[in-house]
Amino acid sequence: MEARAGASGRECRVVLTDLTGCKRAEEALRQSEQLAQIESIYQNAPLGLCLLDREFRYLRVNEALAALNGVPAEKHLGRTVREVVPHMADRTEAICRQVLATGQPVLNVELTGQTAAQPDLARTWATSWSPVKVAHGRVIGINVIVQEVTEHKRAEQALLMSEERFRNLSEHSPNMIFINQKGRVVYANHECSKITGYSREAFLSPTFDSMALIAPESLSLVHDSFRQHLSGQETPSYECSLLTKGGRRIHSIITTKLIDYEGEKAILGIVTDISRRETAEEALRQAHDTLERRVEERTAELAAVNVALREGDARLRMALDAAGMVAWEWDLASDTIHYSDNLPAVARGEETAPYCSVNTLIQQVHPDDQKALAQAVQRTRAEGCAFKCEYRVRMLDGAYHWILGQGRSLVVIEGQPVKVMGIS
Repeated sequence: MEARAGASGRECRVVLTDLTGCKRAEEALRQSEQLAQIESIYQNAPLGLCLLDREFRYLRVNEALAALNGVPAEKHLGRTVREVVPHMADRTEAICRQVLATGQPVLNVELTGQTAAQPDLARTWATSWSPVKVAHGRVIGINVIVQEVTEHKRAEQALLMSEERFRNLSEHSPNMIFINQKGRVVYANHECSKITGYSREAFLSPTFDSMALIAPESLSLVHDSFRQHLSGQETPSYECSLLTKGGRRIHSIITTKLIDYEGEKAILGIVTDISRRETAEEALRQAHDTLERRVEERTAELAAVNVALREGDARLRMALDAAGMVAWEWDLASDTIHYSDNLPAVARGEETAPYCSVNTLIQQVHPDDQKALAQAVQRTRAEGCAFKCEYRVRMLDGAYHWILGQGRSLVVIEGQPVKVMGIS
């Protein structure tokens, strides 16, 4: 936009530029980059991730889950859980039904079975199932996170092994494994040192405080578990936060068991780092939030379009009424004609059936004009050309009125018209 102002023979020019389009483009680019980042996290996550619809069909699946199932990612899409992993179907479908029925997540469920990746090997997975909801809380799908914990379960079973076999398995385990006896760490595998930053010598020192590894908000959980073990009770696995020597926080699942160690009771602990799973869950939450926002935006857009259509229809009706005209649509396949709602007013009556097909319409036309109308209809039907004809029609009050009908083919398939729209 440009404005000029002059005074005393001098001129000033101001130019204003509308940057709305640029700002919208910048916002669209930013959203596109965010979605690309989320997609990258989804596809490169070390955990198995998928999205199921309400019929338990795979809508999305990442490469990690495809590898766990032994089926390419693209072979999952559109297929049900029962078709892809039949041995796991009964249990997984039951969990899905629970999520759909309650709208609540089902977390930390262990599943054991076989997949095509290793059909002869029983494997164990830790799974979490979260509902995907749209407006009004309706569940439209289920996000699933799968982490293989076969090694974790094998470590638990190591309680039944001999000391030598246990130590061999422990040192090659990807989990932290320790033994606590009378409040002291008497064994810690290599992963304990690797992940926490404390040396094995530090762990085994009589002065080492194992509670220094526990984040403040998790201390009560750990103390309660140890107290139950001291009273001879077993405790279920639980999640807690650990702190490394450098202060880094690690979210973990801890499983503890009472064992006999060198003739005395002790606590065997197995710690699994699930920090990477939380990163994947956050990516899924972001993707879910983005999807909900886009659904809301699209709903608002459709509502605005519907309002505009209704307003347009109202304006068209007013124009047709004022001009004494009707709009019509001629379906050539069925030879039927559909009119705008004001046909009864123009036709002078309610019984408008005689005008609703070409054959019955021609019977209402003045005998002198029937041939001209029939020829115009045939030209449009055969050639797809525009329809135009003047003729006299007997209205429902018995009087003939001159009509100018005009229309054009709007839907053409393989060169042949199938629908004609116009006004009369």
